[in-house]
Amino acid sequence: PAEFIPIAESTGLIFPVSVFVIESVCRFISKSRHEFDENFSVALNLSPAILKQNFLLDKIKGFLHQYQIPAKSICFEVTENTLMNEMERCIQTLNALKQLGSKVSIDDFGTGYSSLSYLSKLPVDNLKIDRSFIDDILHDTNDTAITLAIISLAQSLKLKVIAEGVENQDQRLFLQQCSCEYIQGFLVSPSKTDTAFMMFLREYNEHCNTR
Repeated sequence: PAEFIPIAESTGLIFPVSVFVIESVCRFISKSRHEFDENFSVALNLSPAILKQNFLLDKIKGFLHQYQIPAKSICFEVTENTLMNEMERCIQTLNALKQLGSKVSIDDFGTGYSSLSYLSKLPVDNLKIDRSFIDDILHDTNDTAITLAIISLAQSLKLKVIAEGVENQDQRLFLQQCSCEYIQGFLVSPSKTDTAFMMFLREYNEHCNTR
């Protein structure tokens, strides 16, 4: 993604790619909701380039209607740097997404070197701790301190906090002891195709139901 997305943005291909991804996610959610819990949802990253486009909201509304899924089924993720570079425009777009009923996450939080005052102005639900802090959280006291500060900040603002890049049980247990509510990373699962992911969910549900 670090190589592909900037190229797509510079050539304008990010627009059809983003529309394709949004529709694919809506189609997948529609299929999944027939089999799994109605609260099933998917997180979807929005490129800074697409976030500024007037057609974005119309496309999202159209796909939600076409696939008959509620807006709460999608959590839109934007990076911290995106927010700082396009604050006013981001607030307008994110407010519109929230009004639809979607959730909003700040991705890669802690890497933007930004003022924290903007958090009170943004309609966000989740903070995602950047994986650069999680990689060495067990051995680097600075990473530990920053992670604890982000967790405390999120809890104070009544936001959910998600740790990215969790790859082993030691990291998971440490984050759990620090009151981090959710994790994301290879410990849970590597990337999967939609078919493989459906199988993963079925196996997970069977495991939960037999416990």
